[in-house]
Amino acid sequence: MIYLRIKSIILDNDNSSRMKLLKLIVKNCPEIEILEDCKTIDSAYEAISANKPHLVFIDVKGKEDIGFELLKRFDVIDFKIIFISESPDFALEAFHFAATEYLIKPLKKVELVKAVQKVQYELILENSYQNNPTSGKKQVVSNHPSNHLIIYHRKGFDVVKLSDIIYCEANTYCTNFYISGKKIICSSRNLKYYEQLLPSVQFMRVHNSFIVNIKHVVGYSNHEEIFLSENLRCSLSGSHKQAFMHLFRKSE
Repeated sequence: MIYLRIKSIILDNDNSSRMKLLKLIVKNCPEIEILEDCKTIDSAYEAISANKPHLVFIDVKGKEDIGFELLKRFDVIDFKIIFISESPDFALEAFHFAATEYLIKPLKKVELVKAVQKVQYELILENSYQNNPTSGKKQVVSNHPSNHLIIYHRKGFDVVKLSDIIYCEANTYCTNFYISGKKIICSSRNLKYYEQLLPSVQFMRVHNSFIVNIKHVVGYSNHEEIFLSENLRCSLSGSHKQAFMHLFRKSE
């Protein structure tokens, strides 16, 4: 499926700046459908919750900006984000929120068009590999013939086999993936985002900070520690212990 229209929302509390961006998008990005242009956190939160956009444009002016405050309201950020700012100083914070792109003002037409094309490509690719990740529904392995996951990071993305993922670890707004072959990928998306995507028949939340591939579990200790392939280990929390132990008793 090709997204001919990318449903989008703008958040910018400066009227002049917001109108400039809107005009630039309308003139140069025909694939973008602006659903709402917002100037407050509350209006943007309501618009995103109601419309489920593919993309949100956020003008950011500082580390404590309303754009970052808006994103902190979402447990799962299931939309693309293009940040726009007069300064590169907040780029690191932006990419902690899984930004697709961070554009510096004065905004150039070519950079905007490339950023939108990148969003469109990601949406097409996600649809090819995963069963509509923005729907909030978990994948089922049998309905996912390629059995791959797209892991986004600051340099782009990797496509990995689900069977090669040993476990995932929360790292503030990011997620560390431990992959077979002693490979680690630091994703720019949070653990909650991937919990929505990983098939529950194969992956299990065992701690606020960890999701394990149950096929890579090789042991457990009474010190609430799970042993995994390639000499890796992670903690098992009390709130998840019963489900974890039940799963392996069932398989005996």
